[in-house]
Amino acid sequence: MQIITTLYQNNAIYKTNSQCMNYKKIAFKANPTIPKYIDQLAKTHSNKITTFVSDFDGTIRNYYTNSIPNDTQTAFKKLIKIGVPVIIATGRVSKELNLIKDFLEIQPEYYILGHGSHVADKEGQLLYSKTLSRSQAQAIINYGKKYKQLHPHTKIYIKGKDFIEEIENSNNIDLNNVYLVMFREPQSTSYQTIMPMYNSLRYNLTNQGLNIFTSSPRCCEIINSNVNKQIALSTLAEQISLKIPNVAFIADGNNDIDLMNFIRNHNGVSISMGNASPELLSCAEYTTDRITDSGFAKAIDNIVKLNSKLTY
Repeated sequence: MQIITTLYQNNAIYKTNSQCMNYKKIAFKANPTIPKYIDQLAKTHSNKITTFVSDFDGTIRNYYTNSIPNDTQTAFKKLIKIGVPVIIATGRVSKELNLIKDFLEIQPEYYILGHGSHVADKEGQLLYSKTLSRSQAQAIINYGKKYKQLHPHTKIYIKGKDFIEEIENSNNIDLNNVYLVMFREPQSTSYQTIMPMYNSLRYNLTNQGLNIFTSSPRCCEIINSNVNKQIALSTLAEQISLKIPNVAFIADGNNDIDLMNFIRNHNGVSISMGNASPELLSCAEYTTDRITDSGFAKAIDNIVKLNSKLTY
């Protein structure tokens, strides 16, 4: 057996390359299909879109420029003009709601936050929340402390409070209210380069009942296995009588896979950004261009075209 030759080898995180690859393979629940380009939407879809759900970072906000393209803002206004409300589904947490609102020139109706651990209305009032169990939080923290030299940028998110930068401060927190832990690698530039960290977390925290995923090219995040954007949207849909076949969803990351599959399987419109991870790309029925090439705006333009076609 060949031993892995990465930074993680010296810390006994993996044993073999084959073991590493096995963890990578079971990580994603994707449908191996090739999506249609978004300009086919009006020709191939038959349901009018009455609600638009969007990821935030990598879809609306550019990771690297920390900005939202002007045509994205214009596209949102087109949706509002034709009476299609917006739901933001993001990994960002409730303390960052004002940041999201400051970026956007429109007011979303609802927010799915913390990868589905929280749902809030437009006023920021929580409608739903789900935390890690005490034992899950402790297992993650123990791992983070053991391998701190590999994961120095760890953030622990606690319900009702700001995140804690240093994992050593975890001795003073209430483990019953931890809902998310982020392992961040600021120097990572792609989903491929973040995979060693991801695989390390998968290998060391197996059987803990956790949802571990790459939320961006720079971050791996951990939440309860009963938490994701799909469960959160389903819960919200029951409260507001939302019909999933009339929902369009656009996103770019692996934390969006469950929701992307859910929307597609219920005959909604599932759209991947051109800069999406390969795993998410294979789940979507449609794809658009990259965030730097007006991908979001092109998706909205085709939704407007679809609704115009179906308006009698």
